Amino acid sequence: MLPHNFHMETLQNEFEILQKIYRNYKNHLKSSILLNRMNEVRKLTLKFISNNSPVLKSKLKEKCLDLYIAVSNIYTMGHYKVLCLVLFGLTSRIYKAVD
Repeated sequence: MLPHNFHMETLQNEFEILQKIYRNYKNHLKSSILLNRMNEVRKLTLKFISNNSPVLKSKLKEKCLDLYIAVSNIYTMGHYKVLCLVLFGLTSRIYKAVD
C-alpha cells in the first residue's frame, strides 16, 4: 500500500521537473501555445500543492488535458520530439497524481 502523501510527493517532483523544463525552453518557445499551456499547468500545480481543493483539482485536470493536446499537436508536426515525449509523461503523471 502506498503512503498517504505519496501522490503529493509525486506531484511535487513533477512540478520541479516541469519548472526546470519551463525555464530552459522559455526563450525557445516564446509566446507559443505549448509554453502557455506549460505555464498554466505549472501555476495550477503550485496552487494545488499549497491548497488541496476540489476546484483546483478539476482545473488542474482540465489544464493537463489541454497541455497533452497541445503537445500531441506539436509532436505530430515533428518539432521538439524529445521535449514532447517528456511532457507526455509529465502531464500523465500529474493527472494521475491529482486523480
